[in-house]
Amino acid sequence: MDPTTAGLMAAQTMFSASGQMAEGKSANRSARYEAEQYDNLSQAARAKGSHVAYDDRRQGRVLESDARAAMAAGGGSASDAGALELLGKIGAETQYNSLAALFEGETEAQGYKRKADTRRYEGKLAKSAGKRKALSTVLGGASQIYSSWSSTPSTTKTRPIHTPWGGR
Repeated sequence: MDPTTAGLMAAQTMFSASGQMAEGKSANRSARYEAEQYDNLSQAARAKGSHVAYDDRRQGRVLESDARAAMAAGGGSASDAGALELLGKIGAETQYNSLAALFEGETEAQGYKRKADTRRYEGKLAKSAGKRKALSTVLGGASQIYSSWSSTPSTTKTRPIHTPWGGR
């Protein structure tokens, strides 16, 4: 094999390996970007859960206030057993709805967080796979060049070595 062919084979091997490395890095960058989007969705889900919980508590306070006003307008007392039981049920329902909204928001946020972590891990794996593919390409190319070089008969003629004392 002539040196030009060997050089071209080496260049082709290096370009291919470089492409595989770039592919792995690109997949990692893409995965990190997607993970960032999932992180943002996670924060939004928590915020939504907090907002719904706040709104549930506000509505509960309004309902409790309206119930007290209706009791007073009807000539009843807000401190008798029936009224206290009703107000207690309103408060308990309000608390339950508020906590349920927080739980739903947190559950959704954790789901997005798991997706983000998974995408980051997949990105690292893709980057690592790109490096392994590139190394495999380089080693395969070097092996091809070596086997082509060693199997090619030499075109240079060797001359016998003559020493000054006449021996070989």
